[in-house]
Amino acid sequence: MLKLIKGSRLFSNSKSTSSIGDVIKNSIAERSGLNSSTSSIQKTINSKKTENISSGDTFYKLPAAAKDKWMSFSQEDQFYAIIQLKLKPYYIKKNDIIISSKLNDLKPGDKINLEHCSELGSKNFILTGKPLIDRNYFKIEAVVLENFKSDLLIKERRMRRGRNKIVINTNSHTALRISEISVNQKF
Repeated sequence: MLKLIKGSRLFSNSKSTSSIGDVIKNSIAERSGLNSSTSSIQKTINSKKTENISSGDTFYKLPAAAKDKWMSFSQEDQFYAIIQLKLKPYYIKKNDIIISSKLNDLKPGDKINLEHCSELGSKNFILTGKPLIDRNYFKIEAVVLENFKSDLLIKERRMRRGRNKIVINTNSHTALRISEISVNQKF
C-alpha cells in the first residue's frame, strides 16, 4: 500500500486481500511453466492492484488521479529516504555516509542499488510504503568507500569459582556514500 502525502492531505490506495480465485490462478500459472525467464504477464484487478503472474509478486500502482501530484513530486530538487540495510533503518540524503555491518563481496569503488526503502520524501511530499515502496518508483545508488574493522573490544567475564575469561571482539564494517536519490518520472 502506498501513500502520497502533500502537506497533511493523504492520498492512498486501499489494500485489498487476495481471494481464493487469485490463489488458484497463481498456482495454475506456476504449474503451466511460467517462470522468471519468460515474459511477465500482467493483469489488472479492480484497476488499482496489478499482479505479476510470472513471479507471483504483488504491488500497487498509483491511480491516474495522482499523476499531477506525482509529476510535481518527481521534479523536486532534494530527496530523503528511509532505507533498510541488514534489517536496520537508515535516514539518508544525497552524499551521506553510512557505516553498516559488513556487506560481503563488495570492494571499494563498487556501485550498488539500495532497493529496500520504506519512505521517500522531499520538502513538500512524502511517499510511504506499507512496509516497502516498490523499487520501480525510485532509484537509490551508493558507492562503497571502504571495508574496515572496528577497534578491539575487550571484556572480562567473571565465571563461577573464581575463574575469569577475557573475550576479545572486532566487528567488520562497510562504509557507503549515497551518490544518487531520484524518483522516476513515469509511474
